Amino acid sequence: MIIKEFFRIREDGVKLCRLYSDLGVYIKKVGTSEIYEEVFDIENAPFKYIETYNKIKDKEDIVTPEDDIIIDDGDKELTSDEIATMLEEVF
Repeated sequence: MIIKEFFRIREDGVKLCRLYSDLGVYIKKVGTSEIYEEVFDIENAPFKYIETYNKIKDKEDIVTPEDDIIIDDGDKELTSDEIATMLEEVF
């Protein structure tokens, strides 16, 4: 099942949500060929997603909201707050 959960509120008041599969598989944006491990969208984004049959490689556990998300950008690891700041720049 695709899980949609609140992520955070941007400084301009827009709510961001995180979407991911609870089965540890990639999700696909309907009507496109775009495949994701997880997606961060604005709360009422018009996009729909479906689960694929492809297991996320090296994915033992799904990250939960209680976990601190860390992304390695090659030079340093980013915390969930740093990721959220980067997302605010995109959205």
